Amino acid sequence: MDSNGHVRLSYPVTDFRFITHTLKSEAASNSQSWAVGKLKVSSDGVYIVHCPGLHTLEIGDRIMRGSIHTDTGFPINLTEGAHPVYIKVSGQNENGFQCSVKPAKGEIRMLPSDHTPHLHDGKFSNKPWLAPKVLNMGQEWLRSADLEFKVEDLRVHADLQATVEVLPDQPHLPMVLAPGILLQMPLQLRMTASAKKGSSFPDADCVFFALKLYRRSTAEVLSSERIRLKCRQKHQSFLFTYLDDDGSVSVSAAIRPRCGSKCPKPPFPIALTLSGVSVGPLNQADSYKVGDGKGGFLFGFQEGWTLAPERAGPHNWEDWGFRTAMSAVQALALATKDTDMFVDVNRLYVAGHSRGGHGAWNVGLRIPDRLLAMSPAGGWTYRQYGGVSWNEDFVHDMQNSYLDPTLLAILRRCMIEGDAAPVASNIKGIDVLVRQGTADQTVAPFLNRRMARNAAEAGANVQVSEIARTHNGENAGHWWWDTQKPNDGGVVNDEIMRAFATSHLKGKHPILPEHFRVTVINPSSFSGRGGLRVLQTEVPLRKAYVDVYQRPG
Repeated sequence: MDSNGHVRLSYPVTDFRFITHTLKSEAASNSQSWAVGKLKVSSDGVYIVHCPGLHTLEIGDRIMRGSIHTDTGFPINLTEGAHPVYIKVSGQNENGFQCSVKPAKGEIRMLPSDHTPHLHDGKFSNKPWLAPKVLNMGQEWLRSADLEFKVEDLRVHADLQATVEVLPDQPHLPMVLAPGILLQMPLQLRMTASAKKGSSFPDADCVFFALKLYRRSTAEVLSSERIRLKCRQKHQSFLFTYLDDDGSVSVSAAIRPRCGSKCPKPPFPIALTLSGVSVGPLNQADSYKVGDGKGGFLFGFQEGWTLAPERAGPHNWEDWGFRTAMSAVQALALATKDTDMFVDVNRLYVAGHSRGGHGAWNVGLRIPDRLLAMSPAGGWTYRQYGGVSWNEDFVHDMQNSYLDPTLLAILRRCMIEGDAAPVASNIKGIDVLVRQGTADQTVAPFLNRRMARNAAEAGANVQVSEIARTHNGENAGHWWWDTQKPNDGGVVNDEIMRAFATSHLKGKHPILPEHFRVTVINPSSFSGRGGLRVLQTEVPLRKAYVDVYQRPG
């Protein structure tokens, strides 16, 4: 271990190349090890343990989360002395991890929100959400009723007039905070903002304030965080926050229809675009751009809203990821209600790239009656087919020797809902444009092609747009910006993709086929086809289907 707490594990006598070659399996290069040690602390107290790259670790008799999907550590109460530490390390070939342990400062600490909403010139929403995290580093249980959040020291941009306050009623706060726990605190705000007379709405950080946490019983300031909010103009993408399906605060980016004074009569359809790993919602929304011929860009679509949701963690737009996408659609509907830009939640053009390409398949197959069309780019059918870098489960794992086959079947069945192929019949009669780079080294082209074939065989109207070379003469891989000419929109928004999206955003729902098959694995995440929805299956998480025939009269 070096001075920064970084531990590197190596296996000098192991020839991983020979193992993968002889087993004909890249998954064989996934190594698993236990790192065992002791953590010594000089005094009783709460400590913050931060372990980027680890999923979990054990300190004493407590199993604690690592920091794969968050930049914050976790708190733990420790007594003076040495505590045993057990860390399971898994990775490809040689791997390692890093941990730091620091005393927590103060009893209550407030950490800033991962995302803050933008103030949009379109008066998008005046009741956005903040999600500061509160860390209880004391030894006592803390009741939320004894906490109060206040906005103080408000400053605004010179061209703006604005107000910000925390709503007095906050029913979504957790009841209590146990000692050593870190929890998100969903706070709903009330905001107003408008440009001063003679000024235009700025495109800059424009509202600044201190969010202070008080103890009601003593009026003591427990913690304070400086918050800055950005202003965005009507034609720009912007972030909005909303309460997700699980009660947490999530964030989405949106771009309003750029139809100007020639907008059709609302409601507007939604282009729901799902992001790849590490792609933020603003970047995902702004990838739908094309050069305007004047050195600038046009973003989004004339015909409908662009909506790019996001959720932290490994969701692949399945399970909670799917629910987040649907919650974002509902949040957009709520925010645009009673405006001249309100949306139709049942007219969705679903697209995505990489992880979002898989998400487009998965989301579309669960809500076929709400689909206008689908456009998966660089996606896949099922994560378990992806290769060693995706950590295939149950392939050459030591645990297989101790795992009962019946339990193995149950575990696999619990994951199979993430496979889009078995339920491909749900999009029969729906138009699908599949985009693929021939030289994709990130996601094997085989996977998106295979899903396209599954969908076509199930009756979907599938077109495949595969690009071998970009405008610059380079091999078309996982991502590119220029397909046929500079600034033409690239992998997700070039002329081919835009024409497909535009025609369906303008259009109506596809005609329901005379015969179609409704297929489900988990009825709770399937919204139905042709008005038919399966509510329960005889065997949970087992593929079930209903054949439907329409007859005249």
